[in-house]
Amino acid sequence: MDQVDITPRRRCFSIGRQLQCLVRAAGVCALSILLFGCSVDTSSSPASSSVASSVVSTTTTAVPSTAAPSASIATPPAPATPNSFLQRGQPTFVIGAAGDDKSDRAIAGQVELIRALVFPNARVVPDTSIDVAKGPDGWPPNPVVYGGPHVNAALAALSDRLPFRLKAGSLAIGDRSFEDEGVVLVTVVPGRPATDGKPGYPEFLLYAGTGTPGVGEINGASRGRDAIFIGDRFGMVATGHWQSQPDRPAVAVFDVSGPERIQWTSTERKLKGERAESMVTFHVPKSADSKDDDRHIAAVMRGLDRVVRKLEIAEPSNVDVYLYADGEEKSRMTGNGGDGHAAVFAHTLHVRRADPAPGGPLEGLVAHEGTHVLAYEAWGPTGTPMMGEGLAVWVSGKYGGQPLEAWKAKLSKRTPIRNLVGPDFRRMPESESYPQAGLVVEMMIGEVGLDGIRRHLFKATALDWDRATVAAGTTSERLQAAWSK
Repeated sequence: MDQVDITPRRRCFSIGRQLQCLVRAAGVCALSILLFGCSVDTSSSPASSSVASSVVSTTTTAVPSTAAPSASIATPPAPATPNSFLQRGQPTFVIGAAGDDKSDRAIAGQVELIRALVFPNARVVPDTSIDVAKGPDGWPPNPVVYGGPHVNAALAALSDRLPFRLKAGSLAIGDRSFEDEGVVLVTVVPGRPATDGKPGYPEFLLYAGTGTPGVGEINGASRGRDAIFIGDRFGMVATGHWQSQPDRPAVAVFDVSGPERIQWTSTERKLKGERAESMVTFHVPKSADSKDDDRHIAAVMRGLDRVVRKLEIAEPSNVDVYLYADGEEKSRMTGNGGDGHAAVFAHTLHVRRADPAPGGPLEGLVAHEGTHVLAYEAWGPTGTPMMGEGLAVWVSGKYGGQPLEAWKAKLSKRTPIRNLVGPDFRRMPESESYPQAGLVVEMMIGEVGLDGIRRHLFKATALDWDRATVAAGTTSERLQAAWSK
């Protein structure tokens, strides 16, 4: 039987005026998970249209509510992948809490996003709850670990026992090494018995990166079918499997490598916030024709400035922007041929050149995708797909070339907010979910203000939505009444 993906395939197809990313495995339609960074395509829209972001759907099997068996160091017959690991039973999320406050909140938020949508009954435990000295018995069942040794105390205690070396800014695994803060590692780490008086550990699924915390929207990086996945700001770097060794850590063996990285020409611009300014670094292939660079750079800066102004970001983060001539070049470099996508964990935007006129498609594209990067750094991870995409649509001001005001009359129905904040959002056609999300965010800003969104509703999950609305000074019933008008 084919493995069932619970993480997205990042190949996108243009369907009419919108993009949909669909995953089908074993003939079962997917349960939807929020995973940003999927491509946005404007090619099927008129030149005046703004950019419509894609829908990302994923597939999962039912997760038993009963307790899973105790953790074990036993190795399964076939190489374990994230997908096969998560099909074994209810996971236990182990969150890294050894970084600074911002890092700890970001890791916890990423876990809550996935837990609320896919594994609502799963336990979440801090890294300090793991008694490493007890070996596998000190771990919970089916551990899914977020954060590398530099932000996760349990992994830090095992750092000399792990089959890789990961710290802030670098990763060494197998015969590969990386010096970059934008590298991610997704793998099922093989269990290891105690040796030489040092404790062993069970097999566990790891989501980690060289950044701090390095897990921003990391669940969108891997499709979950590879035992080892290494990615960077461009996409897949290498995939492989673990080769066991007697009385020694397993060794990473790489089967597939990503596209060769090329040389870029870079230039910088300043992005100003109320209290501080950041640097936007533009990269174009060295072989590219640069005659229109200034116009495209100006359009990108207008899009990013719109994000900063509308979200009132006082201290924007640095952003890297890669400009491509067309979808073919972008696909060759990143594996994603859409007009634009964000690699949030690397603070990076990838966009193809489009009409750079003021208020045009390129500016709108960057306003949407730039929201995912800048809001994540300023506000933290979103708790629901609706709030993440809704905020991006609201900042852009359009969906499918139509202003949000026009969508008020165009929409034939208004989905209840309680449905939108749950998994139903990704099950709906994008032409229904995205404009509704943008209009809901617009309505909520009118009800509780931008600060109420930032402090409470943006981070709320479907599981704590009612509590968050009260904290924001309203109730879910009042918001629904305002939405139904």
